[in-house]
Amino acid sequence: MSGRLLGPFVTPWSLRRAARELLRSDHLGIYVDEIVRQQTPVGTPLRIERPRDVVCREQAVRRAEEQLPLIVVACPGSVDVRRRSGDGSYDGTLRLEVHAVTSAADDDVGAETASVLALGAAALLLHELPRATGFTAKWLGVLADPPATAGGAALDGDDDRAIHAEGHLLAVSGVLLSDLGGLPPDLRDPPLEEPPLDVGSGPSVEEIDLTTTPFKEIP
Repeated sequence: MSGRLLGPFVTPWSLRRAARELLRSDHLGIYVDEIVRQQTPVGTPLRIERPRDVVCREQAVRRAEEQLPLIVVACPGSVDVRRRSGDGSYDGTLRLEVHAVTSAADDDVGAETASVLALGAAALLLHELPRATGFTAKWLGVLADPPATAGGAALDGDDDRAIHAEGHLLAVSGVLLSDLGGLPPDLRDPPLEEPPLDVGSGPSVEEIDLTTTPFKEIP
């Protein structure tokens, strides 16, 4: 881990990006297949179509040009922010939504695909996001409202294929912000035409001289 002069600072974008990278890995299919195995009677296996893409949004929004099945990761705000006066840091909980959007001519197939994909994505993030980010994750349940389209309209399909969507809500908690570590008064950001300031190049820890007195250990 690289040192830091200021911080810690955690943006919702970094959390969404970490979730997206986990969902794009080779692990999602394992969760999805296990969910199907537990719910499918013996002799009638069903393989759920894998998502064609995983996208990040501030809000749960699906664009018309995006191919389905699609997983939308959104982080629409925070809850329960508390300041710890001892170290000047703010503990917070970010709302992390994960939605699966599918399209199918058969309503049962479309609904099951969306439901299994959404649960598989939530289960993967619940288990693997803490290891990837150091945050804690808690499952809060299934979301009642599906994602909207970019224009705010309902998720309507064409004449032959209907759109299905399901989402889950996770609470992701950790240290989000610190009010300690102000810059020295003489440090200024360079003009726009110059390279940006590299605060990491400066010393982050003050070096001091220590003198120790040897002592004889008592047996």
